[in-house]
Amino acid sequence: MSKKIFINNLNTFVSKQLLEELRNDSPGEDGEPNADPNIIFGTYIDKDSSEKPTGVKKMLKVSGPNNYYLFKIWLILDIITFYLNIIEVQA
Repeated sequence: MSKKIFINNLNTFVSKQLLEELRNDSPGEDGEPNADPNIIFGTYIDKDSSEKPTGVKKMLKVSGPNNYYLFKIWLILDIITFYLNIIEVQA
């Protein structure tokens, strides 16, 4: 059964490795593609999210005053990952 996964900051080393580990869309031993691959959403730190890496269904934009779509996606996810070493905390 496929999982819906969100990976934050896909242009960091840790997030790239998470993406590679969580992707399951490669062909099996019989050469057939996986019939039920994981559905992966992601964001970048400071770059436009229009170019998506292989294996990612949709890149989400986190900038702007209205992040309704981002929060709407979060409600349907099975797994949400954040790389906390680079998140800036505002006091």
